[in-house]
Amino acid sequence: MRMYDVMTVKASLERSERWYAAETALVEADVSMTYADFGSACRRIAVGFCRLGATKGDRIAFLCNAGTSHTCAYYAGQLLGIITVNLHYRETLTHQIQLLQRLQPSILVFDDEKEALALELGRAIKGLALVRVGGAAGDIPTIDDFMREDEFGGNVPVAASDPALIQLSSGSTGVPKALVHSHESVMHSWAGGVYMWNGISAADRFLNGFAPSFAVWIVHPGAFLANGAAVVFNRAWDPVRYMHLIQDHKITTAALTPTQWRGILANDPEHYDLSSLRMAAYLGEKISPHHLKALTERVCSTFCSFYGMSECLGIGGCVIRSPDCITKGKWGSVGKPTLNSDLRVIATGGSGRDTLPVMEVGDIVVRAASFASRNWGDSSWENRVLTGDGWYRTGDVGYIDQDGFVFLTGRADNMIATGGIKVAAEEIEAVLIQNPDIADVTVVGGADHKWGERIVAFAVVRDARTSPEDLDRWCREDGRLAGFKRPKEWHLVDELPQNSVGKKDRRATKLMSNSQAI
Repeated sequence: MRMYDVMTVKASLERSERWYAAETALVEADVSMTYADFGSACRRIAVGFCRLGATKGDRIAFLCNAGTSHTCAYYAGQLLGIITVNLHYRETLTHQIQLLQRLQPSILVFDDEKEALALELGRAIKGLALVRVGGAAGDIPTIDDFMREDEFGGNVPVAASDPALIQLSSGSTGVPKALVHSHESVMHSWAGGVYMWNGISAADRFLNGFAPSFAVWIVHPGAFLANGAAVVFNRAWDPVRYMHLIQDHKITTAALTPTQWRGILANDPEHYDLSSLRMAAYLGEKISPHHLKALTERVCSTFCSFYGMSECLGIGGCVIRSPDCITKGKWGSVGKPTLNSDLRVIATGGSGRDTLPVMEVGDIVVRAASFASRNWGDSSWENRVLTGDGWYRTGDVGYIDQDGFVFLTGRADNMIATGGIKVAAEEIEAVLIQNPDIADVTVVGGADHKWGERIVAFAVVRDARTSPEDLDRWCREDGRLAGFKRPKEWHLVDELPQNSVGKKDRRATKLMSNSQAI
């Protein structure tokens, strides 16, 4: 075996099975699997995939929620050198057809609740074989059927440079990027996960709260499985259930979005025994100092977060931990570059050599060992997103302070130009979310004949009696927002649009502004 062949998903999970065979690997509801069970299930499912004609280099698509059956089926594909892709669970039929026509998978694995959509896809995509997770036996084979197969006895050679998976990114145009990551890329991503969690041991128990289409589903459960730890799945989000799972399973590490953590804070975390947590994480968006302090006081004493992107399989940017914020006062920072990655702030449109002085705002560019090898079906992608000297243009804008901490000020494409002044939507949102009456908020630019653009805020409020005038008054108090940064238009809504990976959908929010009145 060549030395670099150990840098594969297949080799990593086989190693965990050998060294941690009797330890718990996966838990979902009343189902618990040891590493020996996990390995055996993957090999049995691999036989089922082979019977359907899948071979190395083929694609298998998954339209599933997170759980033990999905995880076993996903990693069964990795044993065969198959390229796995988790589809966005909430996308439309038209969108899914367009994507599958591009990727041409040979197999689609789906949940019972997605049966109608899966059947439509089966009719639309020639040669697509369907496999069901759960459900009764019938014309469509099930993962349970595959579990009854003999174990796969072959040995498909897999190299570090082989493509392992496709990670879908939301894409600013609405068309997802299909980012191809090699086995080596995945291994570097998992190493970054170990770094973020201050090490991972077999004693850890990670509570997964993310759907498989999120890059964090690859990074974090994978990193824990590669180190003999246990992964507990939570299929449906409910803050009370989530706290019960932490308490009942003695969870040591847990990750949620700031919105979900605010839901935890609103449901009396003091009533649950969360003392097993050694570290927790907030992912996907910024968190206010107020909420982070409350989380460290009421949930877990140490929080961490990473700044990353799908192009780097989630964790090719920076990591920050709550002591950096609380002790060093680095509130709002995304930290410093993580393992096997680097970051620079450069002049707009420049190369990686055009670095800016500390405190000067510019374009954020990164390099990471976990960077994608290509965007499936888009041969010019790399030329568009890389500088001439090989740095990835993230599309984020920010600066590095005098202590080397990175701060993001917004997205290059989320800037609102009002009266000749550019304002980052994220900067305004970071202030508004501190209002105790606001549960969630999205800021966009609206057309304005005088100023070019005006600042428009869509807010979900906790009390129906709260008015736009109340919110504007709060913005004016204590100089919270300068006049040119205050929203000139408010829309109070029941919920905010999100894209297929659960992030703010600003394009959809802008469309809402055309049909809603204050």
